[in-house]
Amino acid sequence: QSWPAEWQKWCTVVPIKDFKQQQRVRLGAFGSLSTVAEDTAYTTLSLTDVQATYSATKRGNLVQISRETIVNDDLQGVKQIPTKLAIASAYTLAEFVYNFVLSTNVTNIYDGNVLFTVGGAHNNRGNAAALTTANVESGVIAMREQTNSASKRLGIRPAFLIVPPELEFTALTIVRSAGIPGSNNNDINPMMGYMDVLVSPQLTNAAQWVISADPRVVDTIEVGFVGGQVNPELFIQDNPLYGLNFTQDVISYKVRHEYGGAVVDYRGLNSGF
Repeated sequence: QSWPAEWQKWCTVVPIKDFKQQQRVRLGAFGSLSTVAEDTAYTTLSLTDVQATYSATKRGNLVQISRETIVNDDLQGVKQIPTKLAIASAYTLAEFVYNFVLSTNVTNIYDGNVLFTVGGAHNNRGNAAALTTANVESGVIAMREQTNSASKRLGIRPAFLIVPPELEFTALTIVRSAGIPGSNNNDINPMMGYMDVLVSPQLTNAAQWVISADPRVVDTIEVGFVGGQVNPELFIQDNPLYGLNFTQDVISYKVRHEYGGAVVDYRGLNSGF
């Protein structure tokens, strides 16, 4: 619980029933309504749709501790094993989520294109733009200009500026300064209070920053947990009459975490790298 999970603010967390393929159908959009003349039939409209899919995967490990190790454990290190397994589960999950935004040239999403493109299919990538007020404003404008399938602008407002630790204070300066940083005339900063800054250790260099909309406004990335079990499960086999504890005086810990996910809409995400 104490491990940073800022990704939950810009992703959608849902329960899923099983390990079968999950389907998230996204309907298209209608354009402007047609004018209907007097005593004339209405024009019939139809919708297209696209589909994002994913399946959950089970992740976990075993840790086995001998009786001798337990008896000789003067520093009580064995007691730390459950906590360390929980932390390993937390950052494994975080790495899974951030891999969606880091694999810009590897993984295609539901429409057959990579998530971030410079112009082209998605027009949501700044092409290695440094984190500056001007470049953040460009990302905001690009998200505002995103259109639905009927080519109507959606006007999506970003809610989060996600940065690596190297860019934390640069990001805070951009969105909290009353004046534009570096401005000769100390102009009023329109980015002040515009977005919240989220710092992610999974972003590993100063070239990586992402803008995200609020997932309650527009879908971004969905992460589904089997049976709604968001937290990892920890099991211990310590009955002296069964298993390795009977045959070898060994206690076993098992950690299990079951989840999957996918990008369900690119319009709420914009990359500066």
